Amino acid sequence: MGVEESEPTLITGCYRTGSEYITLLLNNHPELAATMYTVNFMRFCYNRYNPIDEKSNYSRLLSDAKQRIQQRWNRKLNVNKILDQCNSAEEINYALLYDLMMSDLFL
Repeated sequence: MGVEESEPTLITGCYRTGSEYITLLLNNHPELAATMYTVNFMRFCYNRYNPIDEKSNYSRLLSDAKQRIQQRWNRKLNVNKILDQCNSAEEINYALLYDLMMSDLFL
């Protein structure tokens, strides 16, 4: 039986708590996709593009993230698709952008 819906889950923890091990373990399942360092949202994006609800700021966040992810991991982030999704969003915030980025990369 296959997965009918994709539901993202964030696993987080302090250093040396086993979160990396859990992520690697989950990624071994054929119906799951798990990552640890691909986006590094808290390190490179969060609170660095304020005010985040301004289109120029969240566009720059996405562009910078796309370049970094492409260069480091050879993964493609579809910035235009995410910007289209932002156009219909009621509110632009870091949580939305993180969710859209992760969904584009892994779902």
